Amino acid sequence: GRKLKKIVQSLVQSWKVACVQVTNYIHSYYMREGKLVKKQEKLVTCKLLESNTEAVISLIQSQHPYEVPEIILEKKMVNNEYADWVEESSRSKKK
Repeated sequence: GRKLKKIVQSLVQSWKVACVQVTNYIHSYYMREGKLVKKQEKLVTCKLLESNTEAVISLIQSQHPYEVPEIILEKKMVNNEYADWVEESSRSKKK
């Protein structure tokens, strides 16, 4: 919804991430207060420089509606050209 759109726009427009991908709904199952909860959630993938990690986590936590949002960090190998694009697209353009 609108909260997700705001977070995604903030991430991209802040130049903290090069790209954000949002999947269709996934089904999450977990226990809460002794009861099984089934929820539809969207999976969001951010492509960023490692040096921007803390800033991205902070931005997500400040705007996310959950008290404890799930944030998973994964390092992946990519081709050099794509890595260069992520680097160029993840640096602040403020003058």
